[in-house]
Amino acid sequence: MSILQETSSIRNKSLVMRKKEISSKELAQLCSVAASDKKGVNIKTLDVRKLTYFCDYFVICSGLNEPQVQAIANGIVEKTKKKGIQCAGVEGYQNAKWILLDYGSVVIHIFYDYVRDVYDLENLWSQAPLVTFKEKP
Repeated sequence: MSILQETSSIRNKSLVMRKKEISSKELAQLCSVAASDKKGVNIKTLDVRKLTYFCDYFVICSGLNEPQVQAIANGIVEKTKKKGIQCAGVEGYQNAKWILLDYGSVVIHIFYDYVRDVYDLENLWSQAPLVTFKEKP
């Protein structure tokens, strides 16, 4: 079953279902590690809590080709699912130029490398502090 099929069943729910409570920062770290495990490049986590109301963190990363972009998305969904966290929505999976994974408090942007430069989210959200993590969750 693809991540699109899995998330379509929960798309209309307003909250991400969880077996165990996890903070938005821990979720952002988990997603960053999952992206790294799939060889995502230039992974950045932005703290957007003071800049927007719709989420707490952005995780932004790139893949070097379309299959890798999809593999990064799959890896994040698999890793979070193992922790009892379901993705509330997926956009752009088929095209694989820019995949967005919505976890409510954390939004993950996975770009095909050259597309990331076009949208330049880091510059658009330049007032957001960059988050660094000390260890794997």
